[in-house]
Amino acid sequence: LRMAKNGVVVSVGSGENKTNPIHEHDLAKFCVDHIEQGPDILEVGGPEVYTRSQIAELAIKATGGSAQHLYLPETIVKGSLPLLQFYDQNF
Repeated sequence: LRMAKNGVVVSVGSGENKTNPIHEHDLAKFCVDHIEQGPDILEVGGPEVYTRSQIAELAIKATGGSAQHLYLPETIVKGSLPLLQFYDQNF
């Protein structure tokens, strides 16, 4: 939403990768409910599955529909990671 509000939404790659978004409060509750016991790996996600392009378009629509949607090739993103890591160790 922040990108859409700023006028440009960037998707990495084709935008066809899928995800099932989950609200941060729902995720936090899930983690607390399962922290004491359960398998080491648990799958969690929202009930609906969207492509990254669909999520971007929903954000654009929610913010008035005037933002541009740009696709950035994965090779450019992967190639720029060392530079980003130089400035920010969280990358």
